[in-house]
Amino acid sequence: MKRLRIAGIVVCTVFISLVSILNAQTEDKLKAYIIDIKGWSGSKVETAVMSMGSMRVASAMREYKKDNKKINIVVTITSIKKAFQKFADIDKKDSSDKIKVVTKKMNGFQVTQVYEREKKKQGGTIIVRLYEKDGTKGAVFMLNYENISDKEALSIAKKFNWKGIKKLAADFLK
Repeated sequence: MKRLRIAGIVVCTVFISLVSILNAQTEDKLKAYIIDIKGWSGSKVETAVMSMGSMRVASAMREYKKDNKKINIVVTITSIKKAFQKFADIDKKDSSDKIKVVTKKMNGFQVTQVYEREKKKQGGTIIVRLYEKDGTKGAVFMLNYENISDKEALSIAKKFNWKGIKKLAADFLK
């Protein structure tokens, strides 16, 4: 009985170690996609990766500043359907007198830009749906911006490797 208990502890320890190694590898790969932006100062990339059974979540965040301009990047990879669905449901019907929502295909991805109609405010969010599988798993790239024109924000968003993050998401969510 004692040998069986020891064997069980060894198996659990090996399994936890393997999961930790795989999570660390995913974390490192995800950090590599959160690039520096020329002319901007960027904070340290914050990441979190979790795998429990079929539930998987990986995220990365970074803030950038330049004068009075500010950008926040968030990449989320998840197998939690409800979390991903919120991003998927945003479309132009959500536009109002103050907010405009534009969705278009760009470089093979669905890109939604939500921004304030008042030009002098110059703020909004860009959401890129990077990966979706079976309507249950997904990945999004999100760029929030303040004091930046909508065109400049979109230009900066395009600098990130969406295809690389999509591949990482597909591998992580297998």
